[in-house]
Formats: sequence, structure tokens, C-alpha cells
Amino acid sequence: MTETAAPPATLDGAIEDAVESGHHDPITVVDALKTRHGLPWLKKAVGAKAEDFARDRAREILNLTRRKVERKARIEAEESPNGRAKTATLQPAQVWIPDADGGSFTAYLDVTAADLRAKAAWYRRRAEAFTAYAAWLYDVADEMDAAGATVLAELEEIPPPPSGASVDDLLDT
Repeated sequence: MTETAAPPATLDGAIEDAVESGHHDPITVVDALKTRHGLPWLKKAVGAKAEDFARDRAREILNLTRRKVERKARIEAEESPNGRAKTATLQPAQVWIPDADGGSFTAYLDVTAADLRAKAAWYRRRAEAFTAYAAWLYDVADEMDAAGATVLAELEEIPPPPSGASVDDLLDT
């Protein structure tokens, strides 16, 4: 039951078209792609992004492994008389370290103090951006309450959303 719409040049273009036509949930976006362009087109378009998907999945698995060994180290420290874990507990994990080129994964046991500081600074920037965004959401909610608005559309205007490189980068993810 595919429509006869001409397929867009890219998967991203097709997704943007679906969003612009009113699909605002990932499930309905994919359903719209299948309806408009057919499952074979979707599979081919996704295939063109196979490296991106595989890279993202690898990143997820590397991060899951890191969190597992960090959890193991936390439990080991809690059970240890001195409240510390053995560094070797982190052996199998890789950790992403940000740098000027975007960052890369490094064996946890090979990171330097500078690497850890770069990672900490990256987390701090993200925390500050999340905090600014949360404050904005609270401000808008308070304005809605003060105006007696039940939905955002009932407000004529709102304060500007937070901006700045760290906020924009964070909210794009």
C-alpha cells in the first residue's frame, strides 16, 4: 500500500519530509516512510547509512561495557575495607575522550590525567547546558501556571530558549 511519491534523495530528506508533514513520533515517521516510499526503498536507504548505524551501535556497546566495569568497580569499592576499587577492574573497558577532532575511544587504563580533565570538562559543559535548559523549562511552566494556561499554545509569548554553543550542541543530540 505504497503511495506514488517520488523517493527523496536521502533518508534524512525523507525523515525531514515526514516530520514536516506532521509525523512527530519516531514510530509514525518510519510508518510514513514505509507508506510513502515502500519497505524496499527504506531498506536501501538505511543500507546507505549502514556505517553510521554500525558506528552508533558500537559506541553504545562500548559505553555499556564501560558502565558495567564502572559499576563493578563501585561494588568492589563498597565491599573493600578501604573503600577503593582496584584499577585493574577497569581493564576491559574503553572510554571516550573528547579532543579537538571530536574525540576517540581509549583503553581505560591508558588514559592520562589530561584525558580525564578533558572528559570532566566535557561533562561539566553538558551539565551546565542541561541546567540552563531545565531552568528555561521551569520558567515557561511557571509562566503557564501564572497565566492559567493548560497548554503552551495558550501563552502569547515565551522567554527565549537558552542558547550558546554548549546548549545548542547538547540539544541537537
